[in-house]
Parts: sequence; C-alpha cells; structure tokens
Amino acid sequence: YTDGGWEVDFFQGSLSGLVFAEYELTSEDETVPPLPAYLELVREVTEDRRFSNAALSQLTHDEQVAFVAAAYA
Repeated sequence: YTDGGWEVDFFQGSLSGLVFAEYELTSEDETVPPLPAYLELVREVTEDRRFSNAALSQLTHDEQVAFVAAAYA
C-alpha cells in the first residue's frame, strides 16, 4: 500500500498486527515527511535484521505470534 510516498506493509496471519512503513529518500539530507495520520511510529527497525522479510519468514507460527507481541511491548 502506498500513501504519499510512504510504502506501508500490513502483515496478516500469524504476523497480524505488524505494520512496516518505509519512505525512500532521494538524498541523505532530504527530510522525512510526516507519517500518514493513521500510523504511529513504535520503533525504528531499519538496521534490525530481525525485522527483515527473510528473517520473519524463517520463524515458526508460534515464534511469529510471540515476535509481534514482543515488538509492541
């Protein structure tokens, strides 16, 4: 889903509740625009490999559920 330049991923299934918002900057000095009004930033995970799609796909169902709960704790 794209909203004002933000790419927003809403996960489903055992990762339900996990939402990623990403904005691609054109230069390092560009200012990041405000998040869409319906989103709240919980944490920055750009450098946290645990939040990569590859890492999330390797988790079992129960691990995914626990991961989402811990992400918002």
